[in-house]
Amino acid sequence: MKRHPILIGLWVAVATFVLGRLWIARPDIGPSFPDWFAGWFLKVTGVTNQESAADAEALLLYGICFVVVSLGTWAVLRLTRKH
Repeated sequence: MKRHPILIGLWVAVATFVLGRLWIARPDIGPSFPDWFAGWFLKVTGVTNQESAADAEALLLYGICFVVVSLGTWAVLRLTRKH
C-alpha cells in the first residue's frame, strides 16, 4: 500500500478539527480538567477576560485532539504496514 503524505496530513487536520468541534460542543464526551489545572493553565497563558479564556481553552482542546488523532493515525499506519 502506497502512503500519500498529503492525504495523511489532510486526514489529521480534518479529524482534529472535527474531534475538537465535537468536544467543544459536547464537553461531556471528553475528559474534564481538574480545577487546579484550569487555574494553572489560565495563569500561564495570561488570560485577562472571558474571550481570552475561551480562546485558550479551544487552543488546549485542539492541541489535545491533534495529539490523539496523530497517535491513532500512527498506530493504524504501523499496524497496516507490510513487512
